[in-house]
Amino acid sequence: MPPSPRKATSPPSTFTFLLSVCFLSAALSSSLQYYGLLSPCGVTPLPGSGHVFFTDKAHLPYQLVTFIMVALSCVSTINHETRWVIIPLLTYLQLNLLAASTSSSSSPFYNFQWDNLLVEVGALASFIGVLGKVGGEMGLLAGTHLTRMSLSKLMFMSGLVKIQSNCPTWLNLTALEYHYATQPLPTPLSWHALNLINPFLQRLSVAATLVIEIGAAFLLLAPTKDVRELGCKIQIFLQILIALTGSYTFFNLLTVAMCFGVWEGESDFGFKSTVKGEWGKALRKVQLFLGYSFMAWLSGELFSVGGMEPGVKVNLEETSWFKRAGIDLLWGAMEANTFANEWIPLTCKFATGYCALVSFRAALVGSWRIVFVEKVSKKHNVIAVYGFRLFRALVLIAMCSVTPFIVSGLGYPLFTLTNELHQAKFPLKPLSNDIEKIDVASIEAAVFKYMYNNKASHGYGLFRSMTGVGADEQYKAVREDGDKWGWAGKPPSIVARPEIVLEGKFKGKEDEWRELNFKYKPGALDRAPVFAAPYQPRLDWQMWFAALGSYQHNPWLVSLIDRLLHNREDVVGLLDETVESMEGVTEIRAVMYDYDFTRIHNEWNKGIPTSVLLSKEVANDWWARRNRREYIPALARDNESVKTFLEQAGIGESCDEEAHAEKKGGLEYWLYQVHQNNGIWSIVIFAFLGAAFEKLDAMGLLDWLKRRSRRANRWNASASAKREGEAEEEEEAPPSSSNKGKGKGNGKKKKKE
Repeated sequence: MPPSPRKATSPPSTFTFLLSVCFLSAALSSSLQYYGLLSPCGVTPLPGSGHVFFTDKAHLPYQLVTFIMVALSCVSTINHETRWVIIPLLTYLQLNLLAASTSSSSSPFYNFQWDNLLVEVGALASFIGVLGKVGGEMGLLAGTHLTRMSLSKLMFMSGLVKIQSNCPTWLNLTALEYHYATQPLPTPLSWHALNLINPFLQRLSVAATLVIEIGAAFLLLAPTKDVRELGCKIQIFLQILIALTGSYTFFNLLTVAMCFGVWEGESDFGFKSTVKGEWGKALRKVQLFLGYSFMAWLSGELFSVGGMEPGVKVNLEETSWFKRAGIDLLWGAMEANTFANEWIPLTCKFATGYCALVSFRAALVGSWRIVFVEKVSKKHNVIAVYGFRLFRALVLIAMCSVTPFIVSGLGYPLFTLTNELHQAKFPLKPLSNDIEKIDVASIEAAVFKYMYNNKASHGYGLFRSMTGVGADEQYKAVREDGDKWGWAGKPPSIVARPEIVLEGKFKGKEDEWRELNFKYKPGALDRAPVFAAPYQPRLDWQMWFAALGSYQHNPWLVSLIDRLLHNREDVVGLLDETVESMEGVTEIRAVMYDYDFTRIHNEWNKGIPTSVLLSKEVANDWWARRNRREYIPALARDNESVKTFLEQAGIGESCDEEAHAEKKGGLEYWLYQVHQNNGIWSIVIFAFLGAAFEKLDAMGLLDWLKRRSRRANRWNASASAKREGEAEEEEEAPPSSSNKGKGKGNGKKKKKE
C-alpha cells in the first residue's frame, strides 16, 4: 500500500503507537486493581464514593473512566489517523484519574514517577499532534523539540542524582551487584545476570549506565539528526537491558517511545540534505565522530581504570590481573554539582534559543504555505476557504510562539538539582519547594507553573540510592584475608534485601502459620521471579517500599491485613490466593527477612560471606533468606485497636457487605458485574476488532473481500444451475437403449421441422 498523503501531518507513528500501548497498560492496571485497592471495600477507599471529578458537578465512576480509557487506547493503538484526537482525551482522563487516586493521603499506590511521566508525554504528544494538523510538516518541525527536551531532562536527572546522593554503591560502581536482587520486581534474567557476570564487568556496566544517562542526554539536543539518532539508539539499548532484568511497568516502553519521537523527528530546519555522494558520507562520519568524542571525553572525566586501592593486603602473585583490575568513579557530589552548574544553563539556553529559531521559521514558512501554496478547489467558496486558512495560519503562529516557552518550562526542573541553580532560576523566591510560592516574574515561570500544576513538567530521579545493602560487621572479621575481601580491593557486596512476608493462622491448624503468596513479589524460596511489565501490580510494588520503613509509616498495610481477615474477595484477588484458600483465617502477622538470590559456585560468589551457594538442599531455590524479625504482630479480626489505628490514619471502614449490590440494576452494579466476569477483556477484544475492521476498510481490503465473495457467490450460483440442468437432462433421457434410435429419429424430425 502506498503511504498516506497526510502522513506528514501526524506525529511519528512509532512514538504515538508505543504511547497508546502505555496508556492501555496504565488503564488496564487501574481497572483490574481498582476494587481491591481503591473501592469502598478496598485497602484505601477513595473519598467521593469512588468517582472521578472533572468539575465540582461533572463526575463519573472510577471504573467507567478506566473502561473508556481501555477502549480509546485500543482504538488509538490500531488506528494511526485517530491518535491526534484520542491521545489528548487519554491524557485528560489519566490526569483526572491520578488526581482521584491520590486524593486520599493514605493511598500511596499511584505516587510513581512514571504515572506523571505518562501525563507529561501525553500532553506533549497532544500539542505536537495539533501542530501537525494545523501546520503540517512545519508544525511537526517545531513540535519535535518538546520531546527532545523532555527525554533529555529525564535521562540527565536520573543519572546525575545517582552521584549527588553520595550512595556508596554508585560511588564504588558496585550498584549492580545489589540491584539485580534488591530491585522491586526482579525477573529470571536478574538471577543469571547476578551470578554469571564478572564483578569487573558489573562495575563497567554501572559506569556505562552513568555515561549513557548523563552524556547521551546532551546528544538528544544536538542540532544534527545523525547525532540525535546516535543518542536515541544508545538510550534504547539501555532500556532494553533494564526491561530484561527488571519489571518496571510501562516505564521502559514509554522511554523507548520518547526515543522514537526524537529519532523519527524532522531533519534540521526541514531542509533536505544537499550534500550527496562521498562528501555527504564524510559529513555524516564527522558528525558521528563528534558525538563519540563527546562521550569519550565525558568517560575520561568520570572514570579511571587501573589496579586496586593501595594498602590492601592481597597476594598479588596468586591473584589474576582480571581480579586486580578495577574502575573508579572520579566524581563525587561536589564535582557533579559543579558540572550541573556549568552545563545546565548553557544547555537550556541553547535548547530554548534553537527551538525559537526553528519555530520562527516554521511559523513563517508554514503560514505562507497554508495561505498561498495550498490549492483551492473550485467547488468550495473561495472566501470561506481563505478565511479558514487565515485562521489556521494564526493558530500556527500562536502555537509556534509558545513552543520555546514550553521547552523552557520542561527544563525548569533541571534547575532544582543544585542550590546555585535554584537560586539563579528563582531569584525572588530562592529554594522554594512549594510550587505555589514561585513568583511569576516572567512568561516562562508562568508557563512552568501552569505545566507543573497540570503534571505536564516534572523532575525525575530514578534509583537515587541502592537499598538492601548488608552491614559492614559481617566481613570486618575476614578483612585481612584477601580471598574474602571482595573484588579489586573493594568490600564484598553483601545483599540484604528487606522483604515482608505475611503469615496466616487458620481454624483447625492453630499451631501452624502459613505464608500468604503474592503474585509477583518474592516470597517462597523455590518460586522463580516473573515478568510483569508493562502491567504494574501496584500492591506488590508498594510492599517493596513498605519494607524500607515501619508499619506506622505504612498504615495501608494494616488495612490490607484487616481486609484479608474479613476475606474481602477483591482484596484477596490482589494476592495469589482465593476466597476458598483464605476461608477460616483467624490471625495474620507480618514478618521480615533479608533476601538474596542463591549463588552458583564461582570465584566472586565464594568471596561473599553471606552467600548461599547452590547444593542438593537448595538445588531448586531461587532465593535464600536470613535474619527473621517481626514487622507487625499477629492481628485478629475485629480488633478495636486496629480500627482506632486506621481511623487515625484516615482509613475508615466504609465497606458494606452489600456494597457490590449497591443500587442493584444501577451503573455501579453493572460495572462491578463486568469486573467480576472479566468483562474488561471483552472491551479490549471488541475495541481491537472494531478498530481493525475500520483499518481494513480504510485500506480497501473489506471491499476486496466483498468483491471476492460476490464472485464466489456468482460462481457457486452458475455451478449450481449447471448441475441442476444436467440433472434434468438425465431425467428426460430414455431409460433403455431400444428407444435410442427412436429418440434419435424423433429428434431429427423435430430438428428438420
